[in-house]
Amino acid sequence: ADGAGVGVQLPLMAAARTKGFCAAFVGGPVWALDWHPTEAFLAVAAHSLDSPTHDFRKRYEEPVFFQIWAWDEAEGMCTCVAVVHEPRGCVWDLRWDLDAKVTEQSLGMLAVSFGDASVLVYDIARPKDPKVAAVEVTFLEPLHELPTSPVAGHIWRIKWRPGRVDAASPRELLGCSSDGFVTIWRIPEPAAAAAAAAASKENDDDDGDDDIPEVKYWANLAHSGCIRSVGWRADGALFSTLGEDRFLRLWRPDAAAYPAWETRVTETSTAGNIAWMNASHAGVPMGETMLAVNFEGGVTTAVGNSFGGVAWDVDVMLRDADARQVDVVFCGEDGVLQQCQHKYKKERGSREGLDFQILSMRMKDGDGAGDAEEELPPVVLSTEDGMDLGAYKSIRPVHQNLTKVSVWRGGQDGVEWAACGSTIGLLLIVPLREENWSQPVL
Repeated sequence: ADGAGVGVQLPLMAAARTKGFCAAFVGGPVWALDWHPTEAFLAVAAHSLDSPTHDFRKRYEEPVFFQIWAWDEAEGMCTCVAVVHEPRGCVWDLRWDLDAKVTEQSLGMLAVSFGDASVLVYDIARPKDPKVAAVEVTFLEPLHELPTSPVAGHIWRIKWRPGRVDAASPRELLGCSSDGFVTIWRIPEPAAAAAAAAASKENDDDDGDDDIPEVKYWANLAHSGCIRSVGWRADGALFSTLGEDRFLRLWRPDAAAYPAWETRVTETSTAGNIAWMNASHAGVPMGETMLAVNFEGGVTTAVGNSFGGVAWDVDVMLRDADARQVDVVFCGEDGVLQQCQHKYKKERGSREGLDFQILSMRMKDGDGAGDAEEELPPVVLSTEDGMDLGAYKSIRPVHQNLTKVSVWRGGQDGVEWAACGSTIGLLLIVPLREENWSQPVL
């Protein structure tokens, strides 16, 4: 609804502003969503409205689409600039290269994992005019179709490794499968692959196949069951996984035959991401609670939260290079978008502590009727290793599921924006300003 409480109807791939926020209709429940790391573009994939969920143990081959949306921060509006078709069932996950080499022609690489067990990497062209909407569906030739282990299931979570050894080294992509395998691919970037291919064509005596950079990979069985959550530490030196077997494991990517650390937890995660908050601490949404993990000290603590249902996704925004202040943003089936503001400090001798405050954004019913809400009592959280989590309040809304969240720091005054997907096909883009919290969006 708009500011006057009047309903707004959105055609497919159209957007509108409502009370300072942007809402777009992407066609169906959003289960894959990612901001570009440096540019104002979003990659989005939605399931069809008549098939809102898929079984990650099955393979699918019907037509599927993913979309590229351009965000105009000054206007507070988004535009669908590309709709890409693939006959590959559904999109499990999609991720922009974190260290993308952006040019006037290219936005860098986008990796997409599909329901037919394939993983494709595309070189996404920069739109000539980001305010002009796409008028037709296109087929985009992938840069790479990644090889996968013949014994592994389909890849349903993917994450680019942060950083790189040097500017010329290939990028690395981590994939987690439905049957417990982790895979790391070393992927040549578009410029390197194009230069090698051009050089091979100039060589009349040799077909040049050996000169073209290949995608190399290895796979390892990490869990006895689907890997539900994964996350890289910010420096790319470690990654963590949580499987259906309820083991939370820590891995070194260059020596991942055996985990560096593991612990058994009471339940598996409902969110696809593990939120690393600094070099040693991470948060893992688990149903209606959050697991606070200190990998360095080997401590895990289940802490309460204000979720009114299952938490589906989590993302992290570092406010400074030393990770002294971190925002962690959650969303879930209760329709609440929660921003957790962490400030790290020294407490209890040499132990590392933090202040933890959660603010909530209420997503009101789309029919514009009433302000149905319930104020929850303040809750004080604490953990065993010196993380003191301050009191917070939350609002329990009446709204559909929020399925995915991705956070991006804009170019104007450092404003942070959260993009959220929902089960009713809405893409919501909201500014993370304190004055907006506890305000109705729709």
